[in-house]
Amino acid sequence: MTVAMGSLIAMNLGHIGAERYYRLDAAASAPDQIARRGVSATTREEYEPRTVHIRPPHQDEKLCAVSGDAKVYLLVRKPTSWTAAVNSSQESVLQANLFYFPGWTSTVDGNEIPIHVSPNTGEIQTHVPAGEHRLKLELRRTAPRLCGESISAVALVVLFAACCFDGGPFPNSKRGRPILLPLLV
Repeated sequence: MTVAMGSLIAMNLGHIGAERYYRLDAAASAPDQIARRGVSATTREEYEPRTVHIRPPHQDEKLCAVSGDAKVYLLVRKPTSWTAAVNSSQESVLQANLFYFPGWTSTVDGNEIPIHVSPNTGEIQTHVPAGEHRLKLELRRTAPRLCGESISAVALVVLFAACCFDGGPFPNSKRGRPILLPLLV
């Protein structure tokens, strides 16, 4: 029996190895390459606004003219604001490679101007007059967000007060004074 089992195992040792290997390239994992391939970090694009009907392709230019001859210089991108110097000889429409969400505002030389949303891709578009200007896109707090943050702050204060005063959050419990009170006194 041992010889029979040994010979079966010996005849199949050639099948132990992997059929093939997948070559991993570190450059393919770079953020720019991931964006070029259109890989989404979410399961079903649940964080995209409803205005996105067609996912925009990857663009190297993050702010470009869709009409007019505007040239963008010195683009500084931060999570909640984009600032750029724009120069054009005629009125131009600029499109940011950025989805519109409530709270985004656009200013040209400090004057607020309306934001338009690209009909298919949901990206921010704004009109810039002829000449040299400073464009700023900024995400500001909306009233619902401010209300939610205020409710959270009040709830945190109430919870802290309930835990720190005599009786703690459970006044009928037999455990006595809460642990935090001696530390604060």
